[in-house]
Amino acid sequence: MVTYNVHDLVFFPDVTDLTYAGSCPDWVATAVMRAPVGVIRRGQAPAGMLPIGIRGSNKSQRFGAYLPVTAVTDHLTSQEIRHFGRSNRQDKMLPIWQALDQINPYLDTHQYDWGLSGSAAYELVTGIPTVNQNSDLDFIAFNQEQLTPPKAQHLLDWLNSFGPHADVQIMRGQAGFSLEDYCYHHGQGVLVKSLQGPYLSADPWNE
Repeated sequence: MVTYNVHDLVFFPDVTDLTYAGSCPDWVATAVMRAPVGVIRRGQAPAGMLPIGIRGSNKSQRFGAYLPVTAVTDHLTSQEIRHFGRSNRQDKMLPIWQALDQINPYLDTHQYDWGLSGSAAYELVTGIPTVNQNSDLDFIAFNQEQLTPPKAQHLLDWLNSFGPHADVQIMRGQAGFSLEDYCYHHGQGVLVKSLQGPYLSADPWNE
């Protein structure tokens, strides 16, 4: 049985496969025609459906929909995407790619079960120019051992030393929290995003 995690990418045949509430913006059909791919989003879905997000040509164009599992033609985990080759990088000299090439060997050597999401993942998979000079590196950390706040800060400092801002989401099941938020707010309550909605936790590692 296939397991779908938040931030995985799924491919499907056509915009007509999508189910949604209300009306569908015109740009969605154009985006799907260009790249029939959606990102698994966090949320409840009807039986047999996946909650997905469609990405448009700019940050204001994001659309939530549902996709029947039976319509999925291909599925890529965020871990698989992190290991994608360089062929789809449209501007190979951008800082985000330079940083990723230096970080990936360390993650692999130390067997970090991390994936890649966000604009970098989308461009690697589709070949559509998405990242720019100021793009963040968005990592998804699965099975991450618990870190003390000083160790977490040390890891973030190292990741950010390569230039682009690194955002690390720590996954606990289908829930997740920001490692940066944990460093700054560990004594006050860390924002955890879950299927039931966001909430503050004093111990996000053990949710």
